Amino acid sequence: FPSHDRLEQVKLGGVGGEQGWLGRPKPALLRTHYGTWNEFVEKGLRTDVHPPGIQVFLYYWNRIFTDRAWWIKLPFIGFSLLNVFLTRLLGRRLGMGSSAYLAALLMAALQFPVFYGQLARMYAPGCSVVLGLSLIYLQGKNALRFSWKRMLLQGVLLALAAYIHHLAALSAVVVWLTGLLKFRRPLTWEWLGAAFIGLLLFLPAMP
Repeated sequence: FPSHDRLEQVKLGGVGGEQGWLGRPKPALLRTHYGTWNEFVEKGLRTDVHPPGIQVFLYYWNRIFTDRAWWIKLPFIGFSLLNVFLTRLLGRRLGMGSSAYLAALLMAALQFPVFYGQLARMYAPGCSVVLGLSLIYLQGKNALRFSWKRMLLQGVLLALAAYIHHLAALSAVVVWLTGLLKFRRPLTWEWLGAAFIGLLLFLPAMP
């Protein structure tokens, strides 16, 4: 049976007369078509249960460029391609050798990442953020010194995960908590500092 997302693709048309490319993202995209920022916040963000990150991105992306289907899909396809590279890099950092290429191949060929990677939704960006945090964890695992750069990058990625999707945020917390419980000082302070930066950056989205 076709999935709910595919049924929505059949039933819903795209912005600008293009049919069947948005699926469930169509209502999310239409919520960005407001004349003012205050109207967008009231009618576009507060009526959605998802975090505001992707909505805000689409709001500015459409206003700066265009609402043509291929242009809206472009950054999300870019994240999907990035995920293939990050998967391979993560596998190599884990010492998987040829298995890293197999994992990247699966990321590039399986139906789930291919289908959801082309939707203008939070799936591909959320995966990129979690993979990035996993790479930071592996770098910290082999580190001996406190790194301001790593702490700042981790804090930004934690905030992005919270802005993108609840599941991405949960996955990010699991990766962060693994490092916090495993590492000792001074990396413990680095991980706590990253969490503080992430919370600070997420404050504007808190109710």
